[in-house]
Amino acid sequence: MTSLLPCNPVIREVAPGKISLEFVKPTAMMQILGDAKLAGLAREADAMIERALGNA
Repeated sequence: MTSLLPCNPVIREVAPGKISLEFVKPTAMMQILGDAKLAGLAREADAMIERALGNA
């Protein structure tokens, strides 16, 4: 499955040699639309992003 969700990451340097990765959760973005199918996909995307960040 492939999805393009509006959760653009922001990478910024918060101190020399230290970065912060920030993004809006897909579930937060999809709540605006009120579509149950999209909400389910957004929850899956949240979980995938959390797993990826946990492995970084």
